[in-house]
Amino acid sequence: MRTFSRILVAATSLVLVSSLVSAAPSGGYTETCKEIEERVSSASAVAYPGSEQYETDIFHPYSSSAQESACTVQPGTPEDAALILSIVGERQTPYGVKSGGHTTNPGWSSSPGVLIVTSRFNDVSYDASTNVASVGPGQTGEQVYQKLEPFNVSVALGRVKGVGVGGFTLGGGYSWTTNQVGLSCDTVVAFEVALPTGEVVAATNTSNEDLFFGLKGGGNNFGIVTRIDYTAIPQPAVWVSSIHCD
Repeated sequence: MRTFSRILVAATSLVLVSSLVSAAPSGGYTETCKEIEERVSSASAVAYPGSEQYETDIFHPYSSSAQESACTVQPGTPEDAALILSIVGERQTPYGVKSGGHTTNPGWSSSPGVLIVTSRFNDVSYDASTNVASVGPGQTGEQVYQKLEPFNVSVALGRVKGVGVGGFTLGGGYSWTTNQVGLSCDTVVAFEVALPTGEVVAATNTSNEDLFFGLKGGGNNFGIVTRIDYTAIPQPAVWVSSIHCD
């Protein structure tokens, strides 16, 4: 419980930080960007306005969601993600975390400060002995389906191809298989989480149980999830046809 209390205090501070969307112009956050760039490993990348990576990172399918960030950062390791959270917390810099960017709410996956883009967390693996699929949250459901297809399994993700894994599952997640297995969050067996304390922890029903409970569908801001382990669902071949009438 003491560990979760530390997480809760740090997360509360981050919620306050992420809500300060009008505290200063984006140019006021460049020092935070510079510190992140200096301290993260070579596995991560920071981008500034005018670069191709920056334009890709801030893009949203809905213009109402888009904001011009001081910089974007793609953490390449869970440790870097935790470091980035600790820096924005210490510097009281607004931030956003983007998985697929499907949300229409400004500030949810956009920020005038630092936009943390999880696109480098894009691995997918399947362990047949445990029937667990390990998925990086920085990709869309469509990408995950394609990577799991050779194993004839799937996981409970979005019903349209542009929805990101992270936001979908952390928000509950109503999938094509919800009537069969429940919400997407119900099929999660473990989260790997980068915390604002600078730690990286595993949250399961036997380790960091309160954090595990809080992440399953609450959309809570306790950290950045860098891997999600799902119970896989058998997925045989699906045949689709359409009929057109003139």
